[in-house]
Amino acid sequence: MNLYFSVIADELHDLTIRINTDIQNEPPLKDIRFLADGQIYSDDYLYFTTPEQLTQNTSESLPKNLVIAGGALPDPDFSSEHNILYIDYCYSAHILFSRIQDIFTDYQDWHTRIQNAIILHSGIDKVLNIAAEKLDNPIALFDTTASLVQWAGTFSEDISGSIWDNALHKGYTMDYFSYEEWKDLTQKMSNSDMPFLFHSSNDPMHSMLACPLKIGGKFIASLGMTSINAPFTDGQIRLIAFIKEMLEMALNNSTSLRHAAESTSYYVECLLNGLSVDEKIITYYLKRRGWKINDSYCLLNFSYPIKPNNHDTILQPYIGRIEHKFPLGLLCSHEESVIVILNTSDYSVTASDFQDMMQELYEKFQLQCGISAEFYNFLDLKYYYIQSKSALTEGRREKPQQAFYYYLDYYQSNLVHALDSVASLKSLCHPRILQMWKNNDSSQLSLIHTLYTYLLNGQNITTTAAALHIHRNTLLYRLDKISDYLYVDFENLSSDMLFYLLMSCIIIENL
Repeated sequence: MNLYFSVIADELHDLTIRINTDIQNEPPLKDIRFLADGQIYSDDYLYFTTPEQLTQNTSESLPKNLVIAGGALPDPDFSSEHNILYIDYCYSAHILFSRIQDIFTDYQDWHTRIQNAIILHSGIDKVLNIAAEKLDNPIALFDTTASLVQWAGTFSEDISGSIWDNALHKGYTMDYFSYEEWKDLTQKMSNSDMPFLFHSSNDPMHSMLACPLKIGGKFIASLGMTSINAPFTDGQIRLIAFIKEMLEMALNNSTSLRHAAESTSYYVECLLNGLSVDEKIITYYLKRRGWKINDSYCLLNFSYPIKPNNHDTILQPYIGRIEHKFPLGLLCSHEESVIVILNTSDYSVTASDFQDMMQELYEKFQLQCGISAEFYNFLDLKYYYIQSKSALTEGRREKPQQAFYYYLDYYQSNLVHALDSVASLKSLCHPRILQMWKNNDSSQLSLIHTLYTYLLNGQNITTTAAALHIHRNTLLYRLDKISDYLYVDFENLSSDMLFYLLMSCIIIENL
């Protein structure tokens, strides 16, 4: 296993050391050798010397990577290409050399044990436990849904209130962060292949570290740490990068984690796209869930707030949180949304506990949901997906900060906007009702609303007056004015005229 200056420096923390190198570009080193006069140097090795030996060295050049141990330093011609570890020591050079040599041997043994665990197809828990032996802080492995899979290490500090407390009690950490923090974290996770540090306002005393794990460029898992025991050093971050490579190798053979993001039901995707699927196939798959084609269903369309380039990195954590709330639902991703199909025998979408769950998903993760009407043929998914999208669109237009929107609450506005997309709405209005609206006079607008309520209530005077909270005589007075203005007789309305007036009122109400 190759080591870096920063890792060696961590192992020699009890000594006074100084590193003269670019930590970001420090070279990987295979082992340590004594510096000898006239030898051929390799950039793959670290060479050990003392100031006295440097003075006596007659070589025209020095190796690129040096340990200079103890004493007053001479003034050799070191260029910017040299990587030097200066060490003050109080014992012999040979003892110090042996100690550094043991560091290389110890890490090589550690590397070999990790490799053997992977070769023998040991569990991820064993691989992670071996990896944690060289870490100052515990380490956690999360799957693509940001759910805790495994953790290793020990705590020397109280974890109460920390992100570890959250992870161990809930099994995930997504809600530990503010929306802006989660957005920043997921963007970095999507764009990075290496470990990076970040912070959370919930724990200003500690740094956090995250590292995405990918296979063939596909996000499959992530590592998470916090400086609960000790601050992160450059050497520790180097080790996390190495552990990342080992875990990617191990996870390449782990079906459960590799395919965690690939459980989307193909037949559901086909139906959502409006493609034809043999009814027998649907019947077979639904039977495995204890469902039937003609059961009662409802479709939920969750819109998540972050839309980065790497779709899977962001989507799967949201799927994990939604799936936790609806374990009996059928989940998949579709057109940058998370779709949940519920059998209404398992969930009531109007119940208070359902609404509380939806509110919690919004407050914690900014997930907003469009909810279709209840339907009774699973093959009709496309229509109710369209309903759920319309509920989100119309609902956000009227109440942008709401957690969920029932399609039936926005049916009218959806109908009007759908008509407007194919024809001018004003051309569908009764011309006198349109003129009343254009006048923008409050009394005339009130008359339109009165007519609308009257027609909706089946032209029942008592019911309409109660709905408008006005006296019966006041209603009769208004209806007379409307009748005169529109040249209509409410006692003898044809069905076509009744529909014309009602539709005109609906359009005006939604303009």
